[in-house]
Amino acid sequence: EIGGHVFAGDLRDIWTLPIAGLVAGLAGFLFGFPALRLTGLYLALATFAVAVATPAVMRKFESFTGGGAGINLFESPRLTGVSTTDPITFETTEGVDILGFHIPTFNEWLYYLSWTVALALFAVAWLILRGRVGRTLRAIRDSEVAAASAGINLARYKTLAFGISAFYAGVAGALLGIATTFVNPDVFAVTLSIFLLVGVVVGGLGSLWPLVAGAIFIHFMQIEWAQNADSAIPDWLPVLGDVNTNVPGAPSVAFGVILILVMLALPGGAAGLVRRLTALVRR
Repeated sequence: EIGGHVFAGDLRDIWTLPIAGLVAGLAGFLFGFPALRLTGLYLALATFAVAVATPAVMRKFESFTGGGAGINLFESPRLTGVSTTDPITFETTEGVDILGFHIPTFNEWLYYLSWTVALALFAVAWLILRGRVGRTLRAIRDSEVAAASAGINLARYKTLAFGISAFYAGVAGALLGIATTFVNPDVFAVTLSIFLLVGVVVGGLGSLWPLVAGAIFIHFMQIEWAQNADSAIPDWLPVLGDVNTNVPGAPSVAFGVILILVMLALPGGAAGLVRRLTALVRR
C-alpha cells in the first residue's frame, strides 16, 4: 500500500519504482523494532493488525492518498518515455515508446516491465539467500538461541528481514498501481494478505522456487474462481461443494479452508512434500 501511494504521488515515473520500494522498506524496518518483542502467533497477529489498520490510517491523509476516492494515476500521464492521452487504457495509436523501443500497447509494455522487475528482484533474493545475510536468517529461523550464542545480532537481522520484505511489497504495490491505473487504500485489502499467505503455505518455505509455484497456484485459482466457481469447487474442494459462491467473501473463506488443510496435511507445503519424496526415493 505504501509503495503504491508513493508511486501515485508527484513522482509518477517508472524510475520511482525503487523509491517506492525504499520508502516501504523503511516503514517495514521501523515496524521491526517494536515487533522484536513479539514471536510466533503474537507476531503474526501484530502484522495482520497492521494490514487491517493501514487502509483506515491512509484514508485520513486525503491530500496524499486521495482518501476514499483514491487517485487516478494517469489523468495527466507523466510516465517516462510514454506517449498517451487515454487515462483508462493508457494507449494511443502511436503505442508506447521507451528507451528507444516501440511497444504497440500499454498491456504489452506492462507485461515486459513486470517481467523485468520480477526477474531483477528474484535475482536479488537469490543472491541474498546465498550470501551471509541469507545464511544468518536461516540460522535465526532454525534456532534463535543457537544463533544468539554464535554471536549473531538478532535485532539487527530481524529488522533487516522486515525491511527487505517490505521493500519487495512496496515495489509490488507500485506495479499494481500501474496495472490498475488507480490507487486507493481499499485496493490493498486484507484478502490480498490472505491470498499471499496461502501462496506461501502451499508453495512451502526454504527456497525461492516453491514461492513461485505458490504464486502461480493463487493466480490460477483466482481465475478459476472468477470464471467457473460453482462448478469448479466440488472438483478441487469437496467440503465446499454446498457453499453459495456468489456471496461476498466466499473466495476468502475458500482460501482460508485451503490454508488450514494444507497446514494440517502438508506443513512444509509442496516443497516439503517434494523433499520427503526425494528422500524416500534415495533410500
